[in-house]
Amino acid sequence: MSTLPPDRSGDDSNGSIVERDAGDEPGHMVTTSDVLKGSKIIASDGEDVGNVFDIVLDLHRGRIAYAVASSGGTGEMLCAIPWSALTSSPP
Repeated sequence: MSTLPPDRSGDDSNGSIVERDAGDEPGHMVTTSDVLKGSKIIASDGEDVGNVFDIVLDLHRGRIAYAVASSGGTGEMLCAIPWSALTSSPP
């Protein structure tokens, strides 16, 4: 990121306008956590792991840390899966 000079900001205050690279914008793979909740989680060997029960955020780093998977129906088990271990496939 770069800061534009004050004369280009259109404002005489001490503030600045920050120019962002196109790479800073969200890509086409953005969604809400509500859409992800309930999604099936399938292991690389094809085994049904369960469904996304919740999403855990890393507020310090500004990213998703874990997907909480639920499996087992009655008496379901919950387990945290690192977000970096998951990939998305089209619906």
